[in-house]
Amino acid sequence: MPTLPKTRNKPWVIQRERKNPGSRGFKRNNNDKDVYRSRQWKATRHHHIQRNPICKECFEADERVVSGVVVDHITPIRQGGDPFDFGNLQTLCEHHHNIKSRQEKDTITYTRDTMYG
Repeated sequence: MPTLPKTRNKPWVIQRERKNPGSRGFKRNNNDKDVYRSRQWKATRHHHIQRNPICKECFEADERVVSGVVVDHITPIRQGGDPFDFGNLQTLCEHHHNIKSRQEKDTITYTRDTMYG
């Protein structure tokens, strides 16, 4: 039986709703999120984890060897950090990544430009 090709269009969402920031159908400009979906990022992340498999914070603080599962940007992409520069990347465990993300979220001043691109 023939089927229709899958599209990203949502015909049930009215066009004017997509333009209003408060509506569910509003599309934000998430360039930093697009980075994490790219093949280049996946290859960069894989290469970085192979070269640096240990959480940087655990090793520096307590000299504990804990496997790092998150590749974190030292300077966030939203603040102008290069997403693919190996000098801007560090390996962290989930615990330390959550701490760092919370601190960044508390210190970043969100403006219309940082929220909506």
